[in-house]
Amino acid sequence: MNKFIYTKNTSIYDEFDNVLLLEGVGLGGWMLPEGYMWGNHKYYERPRRFEELVRLYFNEEESFDFWKTYHENWISDKDFELIKNHGYNSIRLPINFRLIMDENEETSDVVFNEYGFKMIDYTIQQCKKHHLYLILDLHGAPGGQTGANIDDSKYDKPELFTKEIYQDQVVTLWREIANRYKDEKIIAMYDLLNEPLPKWNNKLNDKLEPLHKRITKAIREVDQNHLISIEGANWATDFSVITERFDDKLVLHFHKYWSPVSIDTIQEFIDKSNELNLPLIMGEG
Repeated sequence: MNKFIYTKNTSIYDEFDNVLLLEGVGLGGWMLPEGYMWGNHKYYERPRRFEELVRLYFNEEESFDFWKTYHENWISDKDFELIKNHGYNSIRLPINFRLIMDENEETSDVVFNEYGFKMIDYTIQQCKKHHLYLILDLHGAPGGQTGANIDDSKYDKPELFTKEIYQDQVVTLWREIANRYKDEKIIAMYDLLNEPLPKWNNKLNDKLEPLHKRITKAIREVDQNHLISIEGANWATDFSVITERFDDKLVLHFHKYWSPVSIDTIQEFIDKSNELNLPLIMGEG
């Protein structure tokens, strides 16, 4: 690849200046297992509680070995080959912050964890090998961006938006990710926050765009090339919280579940794309 993918008006273009339609597979369940993927919607329905369950049966060393075995075997080289052979051209990698930094509830300080970064590095290696674009998705942010099990939040509260230390941490984390991977052209975009602020937390919606802007500014301090994906509120379905094109390489990102496959069901997202003159992708469905 000789250059980064880029945007022009409402389209994304590949390194050969062709319009790029990302058709991909999400690696949900690897770096952030979710309850519904493990068949549990009750108490044990997020990574930290799965870890708690494992610790009921194993000591600390055995528990570490359990998760190391899980992470090393959940996906293999053959799986990436299979994804490519099925005609897909991209991967979305949901990341739990606790695998790439230490959890810290007391200060804004961030200590990075190479354990999780090695998983990202492996994914990049495989995407290069099989010519698959990669979307890095912060699925679980410090403090939690949703206040639900899907972000591995500790207290079922979207504390990312209520405590400044977590906002400082997520900005530092994204700057580190961007600095590490700024030269990786196989990376299509950075997906800043997965499905922030469901409707029962919509009183915090006005804090979303300012945080998107702050993270983007930090990324641009070290990386001027990669696209940046911003999701709307309420499970990435409410674009009213996104009001302006604040970066030249933005992509609007929505999710759509349990829906007829028709234009009218996504017309509001298309309208926002046209209004802000930004490309539009569907990251989950």
